[in-house]
Order: sequence, then C-alpha cells, then structure tokens
Amino acid sequence: MGIRKIMRWLLAKILANTPLKNALRGFFIRFPRLDFWLRYRFLPFLTLSASQRDNKPHAQQIIPEPDPTHSFYFQHRDGHYFELVFHTAALADQRGIGRVSKALFNEFEKRSIQAPHKAMSLPKVHFYPTIHWCPTVLPRPCCILIHDVIPLLYDSHFNAVAEHWRKDLQPIAQQADQVLTISYASAGDIAEQLNLSPERIHVVYNGIQALPQAKAEITLPSDHLNKPYVVFIGSSDYHKNLQVVIRALQHLQDTSIQLCLIGHNEDVMNLAKRYEVQDQLVLLGRLDDQTAANVMSRALALVFPSLYEGFGLPPFEAALLGTPSICSQRPAMDELLKDACLFCPPDDPKAWASAIRRYWQDAELRQHYASKAQKIAQQLTWEQSAQASLAVLATMAGQASPISESKTPQAEQTEAKAA
Repeated sequence: MGIRKIMRWLLAKILANTPLKNALRGFFIRFPRLDFWLRYRFLPFLTLSASQRDNKPHAQQIIPEPDPTHSFYFQHRDGHYFELVFHTAALADQRGIGRVSKALFNEFEKRSIQAPHKAMSLPKVHFYPTIHWCPTVLPRPCCILIHDVIPLLYDSHFNAVAEHWRKDLQPIAQQADQVLTISYASAGDIAEQLNLSPERIHVVYNGIQALPQAKAEITLPSDHLNKPYVVFIGSSDYHKNLQVVIRALQHLQDTSIQLCLIGHNEDVMNLAKRYEVQDQLVLLGRLDDQTAANVMSRALALVFPSLYEGFGLPPFEAALLGTPSICSQRPAMDELLKDACLFCPPDDPKAWASAIRRYWQDAELRQHYASKAQKIAQQLTWEQSAQASLAVLATMAGQASPISESKTPQAEQTEAKAA
C-alpha cells in the first residue's frame, strides 16, 4: 500500500471521529501557518492528481469541513416565522470565542419556539458565531459574527495569522450577507481591512456574565498575594502590551505592590529580569474561573494595557467583583468604559505607575470607578445581545424583528388570561 493510500485511510478514520476531528480543527486554528500548509499543500497531495493540484481553486474544496447545525424557530409580530440555522462547530472552541458562541446559543434556545408546521418552507437564515469556524463557501443568506481584525492591524507582529486572514478569512467575510461585530471601533476596522461595505456591518455589544465565586474560602495560589497587587489577565501577545505594566513596576519599587499574571505568561519573566522587577511579578498560570474570580476580587485593580481590543471583557468582569480597572486610552476600551476607569497612554510606564499608586492610596477612588464600571456591566446582558442579533437576523429573513420577549403564542395567551 502506497504512502498516499495509508494517509488517506488514516485521515478517513480521523474524520469519522467527531470529538477528535473537532479537537484537531481547534488545534489548527491556533496555528494558521500549519493550517494553511495542511489545507493547501498536504491535502491536495493526498487527494488530487498532479494536474488537479495545479488548479488552485480545487484545493479549497478538498474535503467538506465539518459544519454541524442546530435550527431555532422564531415568530414575528405579524405571525410569520423564520428558521435560524445556528452553525455549532464553534461551541467546541476553548477560547473566548467559544464562550460567546455558547452564550448566544443559550439565549437563542430560550427564545426559540417549537418548529411550526411546514417548517421546511420557512425563510431561513444561517448564522456563524465566529469567522474562524466557517467553511470556505458559505450557505446563503448568511450572517457572521467577527470579533475583531487585530492581526491585520498589527500584521508585522502577526505575519502568519495576517496571511491566514488575507488568503482564507477575507474571502469568507466578503461572501456574508451581513456581519455582526462587538464595538464601533471593530466595525470601522472590519470595513476597512476586509473591504466590506459599512452598511453590511451591525454593532451588537457582548453580554457580561459574572465569574462564578466559590461559596467557601479559596486558598490563594501564591503567598505573594498577601501583599497588595494589581492583576493582569491574558496572554503576552504583542497587542496585549504587557510590557508597559512591567516597566511601570520600576517606578513602584518603594512600595510592596505586586503584579499578578493570570494566563499563559511564562515568557515574560525574562522581560521582568531585564527591568529588574522579577521579585514584583507573580505568575499564576491558567486558573479556573472561581479561583480567578477570587484573585481578581482581592486586587487593587485590574490592569488592561492593550493596544487594541474588539470589546475588552476583563474590566467588566472585574467590576462585577468590585475591582476597578486601569485601561489604555485605546479602542474599544475608550468606547465602552468612557469615564468608568482610569485611562493611561499605552506607551507611558510612569503614567501606569501613577495610576496604580493612586488606587493603592485611595480606597474611595477604587470604589468610585468600580461602581461606575459595574453599572455599565449590568446593562450589558446576553439577553439584550441576543435580541439585537435576532433583529438583524429577522430582517435578513425578510420580516420584522422577532416579538420583543420572544414568547410563544401559548405563553402570551396564558399571560393575557392571567391579567
């Protein structure tokens, strides 16, 4: 048996195993260059003849990508129905993308009614909760949620990912009838970077869900957290701009303030040693939600120095725990938080040190900004996010928005009788 036959047999076995298939797909999404090589180099070698491999359009349709769906049904004010086909592959994603997808799925499920008679003839709209789990050719009509285009804005730091966006994702985005995104800052950049008409892009803010807190006392994951500290959540990717906070520690060495890092940040210790602040750094790695919430709730502040975020979830999660934030004066933080946190220039370590010191010295200031951010966070619900999304999807179905509370006719009749 030739090597190509063996590899095709192995590939068929993998594709027959749905959990393994989804796990591998999630892995390749994290490594776009490897994904590009697999899709456009290795798979054509396995499945096409030499003459076919020279015809590049065929390479995009080698093997149908797994694209599971779940249908929801909604009724309009005028009594008509439409079918929403939710493409569910993203529910397996372990990143924030997966959390958003699950939140929207759950809200749609609450609002969906039983499939009406003649469901096969209903207007149908397809929805992908992220562009990263879309097939090469989209069904129509289709709406995609695109969170941001950060790799394209900083392409010199995300070479492989930016290439993946240009070659693979941009053509997908251009097929979409409508696009949802999570801030006006993202909407402008998506239109510009993906060459989309702004009229096709609709802003629907994310919902905010409080992190679960343990009922019993949780042992802190480090003795260093008995000292005052600020907390950073996330990776050390370039746009997260963690360096400015590490440099700020140089200006706080007369204090006992620590910087606590939650997430995959082991590589920052060398940077901390360069600035001689390694003793002020606490690396906690990945934590479960309850432990992360406990660490956040005890912090002086959450530091959020990103150069760019499509939305910026951590400051709101911190606010719901009573912890204020210090954020970069950059999109989309300045759009969503406005005057609900301390803002600093993203390239000024002294300003960050000064803001940290202000919180350290003033408990009332901490409470003031935490309360303001908390009020904003409480207004950003997944219920509202789902309803705004459904308004766009219903319009695509050629109808008015779904009924405001998305209740079944039976529920409305019951309430009317009770009144």
